[in-house]
Amino acid sequence: MTFDFPGGRHDPSHDLEHSAYRVLQKELQIEPEYVKDMAMLNPDGWNVDSSFSNQRVFVFEACISREIKLNYDLIETRLPTDSDGFQKLLSSLHCLQCRCALLEWMSRFK
Repeated sequence: MTFDFPGGRHDPSHDLEHSAYRVLQKELQIEPEYVKDMAMLNPDGWNVDSSFSNQRVFVFEACISREIKLNYDLIETRLPTDSDGFQKLLSSLHCLQCRCALLEWMSRFK
């Protein structure tokens, strides 16, 4: 198991899941046929308000088939998936949106 936090913009001409698949292709070179399961963690999205824009962040969890050979040059995070690994990952994330995504994902396993 590995974690990465690829991100991108939503294309309003498609649904959110389609945009999530597109981000996996662009950022990690993972084609849709290798995604076993895709789940949205925050269906209502999170508001990101600033003086310049009003955006919403949507977080997806993608389970990738073991059949694919991942390009680890594109994946930044390879830490153990125990509590120590999660804490190291959390402390290494400087992006607030990535930290929130990880905390949301972790809260599902308590």
